[in-house]
Amino acid sequence: MTETDYNKMDKAELVDQVKRLRQQLDVLEKSEGLEEIIDSELKYRALVEGSTDFIYILDQEGRFTFAKHRASNYCLFLGSAV
Repeated sequence: MTETDYNKMDKAELVDQVKRLRQQLDVLEKSEGLEEIIDSELKYRALVEGSTDFIYILDQEGRFTFAKHRASNYCLFLGSAV
């Protein structure tokens, strides 16, 4: 829109235009945040899957909540269920 177009708009039209622009900005900000989450997920997944280390997560009671496939095989070898 040109400056002349904005001058011809009444207050209600300008308010509507601002609301639409704010909604578009909100969508853009959310999509940028989503991209960051996806990038982070991919990075840590690659780290875990590419590692030869024993990687696992325990809950507060000491139970396994996550174990890399090789880690779960190791626990089964020791007689623990994952």
